[in-house]
Amino acid sequence: MIGLKRSDLILLAGFIAAVLAGPVIMAPIALNYPDILQKFAIFGIFAIGFNILFGLTGYLSFGHAAFLGVGSYTAVWTFKLFSMNPLPAVVLATILGGAFAALIGFVSLRRSGIYFSILTLAFAQMSYNLAYSVLTPVTNGETGLQLTQADPRWLDTAVFGFDYGAELPSSSLFGTTMTGCPGFYFCAVLLIICFYISIRIFRSPFGMMLRAVHSNQNRLNYTGINTRPYTLTAFIISGMYAGLAGGLMAVTDPLAGAERMQWTASGEVVLMTILGGTGTLLGPILGAGIIKGAEAKLSQFNDGILALSAEDAAACHGVDLRLVRRRRLAPDAGRVVHDLRDIPAWRPDGGRAATGGCDPGRQQIARPVQFPSGGVGHRCQSFWKCKPSTRPSAA
Repeated sequence: MIGLKRSDLILLAGFIAAVLAGPVIMAPIALNYPDILQKFAIFGIFAIGFNILFGLTGYLSFGHAAFLGVGSYTAVWTFKLFSMNPLPAVVLATILGGAFAALIGFVSLRRSGIYFSILTLAFAQMSYNLAYSVLTPVTNGETGLQLTQADPRWLDTAVFGFDYGAELPSSSLFGTTMTGCPGFYFCAVLLIICFYISIRIFRSPFGMMLRAVHSNQNRLNYTGINTRPYTLTAFIISGMYAGLAGGLMAVTDPLAGAERMQWTASGEVVLMTILGGTGTLLGPILGAGIIKGAEAKLSQFNDGILALSAEDAAACHGVDLRLVRRRRLAPDAGRVVHDLRDIPAWRPDGGRAATGGCDPGRQQIARPVQFPSGGVGHRCQSFWKCKPSTRPSAA
């Protein structure tokens, strides 16, 4: 019915059951929180797409983070200009991710081996620097692209008559907010679709040709077969997967920053694919789960030190909680924030940092700490370097 052999149908059915039962399966190891499960699904899609290129053709790309960033920026701009519905955002993110991959692949695939890898890395770093500085009107530079109340959202306001009022809207699928469990299952459905497409590619004549390219591309060229259209198509499909993953990042957390285009993100997906097994169907997804699961578990060791509640933030004089931007929820608390900006930090000795949070040359935040005497207070912890032009004078 769906064009798969019996063994592939069993594999697909088992995969669907495992993904949908993810919260139950991950509960014994305390990784069943929606934010973590969303990461599993999103980076699983990213790794599947990368495996279509690297696993089938053997072309190692160090620039896939560029397509991830393009997808994120596209999704946020779709939210700002058209609608908070995630469907147009993920569709446009996938299309533009593939279009950008076509441009980079057309140039990079003129070479192979290490030269191809270096070219993709160079294009990714150029994209990162363009997003960070030159294209600031489009990307908002180092601050990142975020939603504002002044965004037009033409489809929502003019066609559907939505009025968000003074609230900053979040993405919603026909009234269902894409946070928590609904956000995970939205990503999970797309992960299942992407996995099905990858099975069809692996089992198709096109997939066999890509394996032949991996086996011996020169021999194919000697027989008169032009392999470049096949490799370029694989590169574009891989870029579309990366663009979709970037769009889903913006759906679950409507912001996009240039850091998503850094070489470290490209290296991360390479590591996921190699760890799980290149050229396999489930390997990249397992690799993504292992890396993101280990990342989440290791971060939980410091939750008692690094987590700061809204009440603790309010204890710092002069803090407006509207300035608090939520980055990650701690597993054991529903109102814990992880990233605070412009907070006058407290020191263990009772002194205050300079207004604006820099002392000296570093922006600081208040962290709960237990002193040797047994009392509990806040200490000053640096986390962000201030530019010389914005550094306040010492108090």
